[in-house]
Amino acid sequence: TDGSEYLVEVDFEDGCVVSVSSSTLVTPTARIEAAAGLEVNAFPNPAVEQISVNLTGGAAGDYQMSIVDMAGRVEMSSIVEKGAEDMEVSIDLTNLNNGIYNLVIRQGGKVESVRIVKQ
Repeated sequence: TDGSEYLVEVDFEDGCVVSVSSSTLVTPTARIEAAAGLEVNAFPNPAVEQISVNLTGGAAGDYQMSIVDMAGRVEMSSIVEKGAEDMEVSIDLTNLNNGIYNLVIRQGGKVESVRIVKQ
C-alpha cells in the first residue's frame, strides 16, 4: 500500500476488455478462468427493451449475471440457478441508457462475457 495506482485489465476471447483501476493492492495470484463448457448467446443484439440469454452446457449451480458498462460500473446484477439442462433467461433493459455493455456471467471463479448493445 504505497499509494500507487494499479490497473487490472481482463481480455476475453470475444475481444472484450474490462479495465479497473484501484489504489488497493491486488494479489498477483488472482486468476479469472473461462467457464468450462459454457456457451453464452444473447439475442436480439442490439436489443431495445429486453434481451434473452441462452446458457448452453456448463455445470449446474448458481450463476451471477451482471450487466457492466464500458467504465466498469455494474448496472444490473442477479443470481440465476442453472440445472444440468440448458436454460434461457430474459433480462429487462428498459432502465439502461442506450449504449454498449458487457454481459458478465460468473460461476465460482470462472467467467464468460458477451458484449451487448442497448438501443
